[in-house]
Amino acid sequence: MRRGYALCLYGLLKVLRISLSTRNFPRRVGVANADGELELTWAELVWAAVSVGRGTLNHLHQHGIFSMFEIVYRIAMIYANLLESADGRVVRSSAYEGLDPSEKSAISYFLGLALTKAFVAKRLDVPWLMHVDVYRQQFGLQMVPYGGRPDLFGRSLSGDWIVAESKGRTNWHDSSALERAKTQAQQVTSIAGVAPALRMGLVTSFTNGWLSLFVDDPPTNKKRKPLNYTISDTELKAAYYAPFRALLEGNSRRRENILGRRIDIVRLDSPDLEVGMVEEFIQDNNPKTPLVGSARLAGDGEFLGIDGIFVRLGSSWGEGRMILEPQTRK
Repeated sequence: MRRGYALCLYGLLKVLRISLSTRNFPRRVGVANADGELELTWAELVWAAVSVGRGTLNHLHQHGIFSMFEIVYRIAMIYANLLESADGRVVRSSAYEGLDPSEKSAISYFLGLALTKAFVAKRLDVPWLMHVDVYRQQFGLQMVPYGGRPDLFGRSLSGDWIVAESKGRTNWHDSSALERAKTQAQQVTSIAGVAPALRMGLVTSFTNGWLSLFVDDPPTNKKRKPLNYTISDTELKAAYYAPFRALLEGNSRRRENILGRRIDIVRLDSPDLEVGMVEEFIQDNNPKTPLVGSARLAGDGEFLGIDGIFVRLGSSWGEGRMILEPQTRK
């Protein structure tokens, strides 16, 4: 996989420190097999949460303003359940601690999906990451019983297909969960007739109380049962951008020039957030000038992803706010 670039203009925008452990990656992908950190901003984490594993919103778009409810819900999970420690770690809020075990499990799973998206975009140049369960009917994906198939599949800027199984844990890293994730990821033998370049297992947890991510790309298990996904690159990208096109078409929008790109933007008042999309991507899945990197923009809590999706956080996410419990961020 080709490594992209990132233009970072931090300014007063504080960078979050996510504990990261990576194992068994081949040298060619440029991921060090070591313990380290995944650095994100809140805007970058929100971008990942908005864009990962989402449906087409067609069932919501027909009801007008309800087309934005899924985005609002996803951002609310980030805002209500996480806060920032003094040293830039991401920890659980009191709202999270007050949830019952099943609710904590659901939030942890969602956080796992978001961190998986952030990781594959930042370290592997994978803009397009889809959830298997959401897209299985549209693409006719071959399935195996639940618990035996991976959650996510996607494609990198260089054209490599990847597979990922993501799990979330409320407390400590669970080695058995990682083993199950790796086993599930290895079930997929081909996508569009090509063997995936990576089949990763990932576990997101609050190890030592800090948000942490463990990633393993194990050697292929030759004894696995074949599982093949029949899908084209065009189908993947069309489905990926459909929710954002529906959002822009169903709501009032304006256009801004950001980093030399024309971006159409919708304001979402409830999560104090703006979501946008680079103009070329609104109608074209393969624009002539694709993004080859991502940008953090200083001061306003903005992020433009390598998929052409843009987010801007409002003042309730501003400097000093996210270290507070959610009910006091006014």
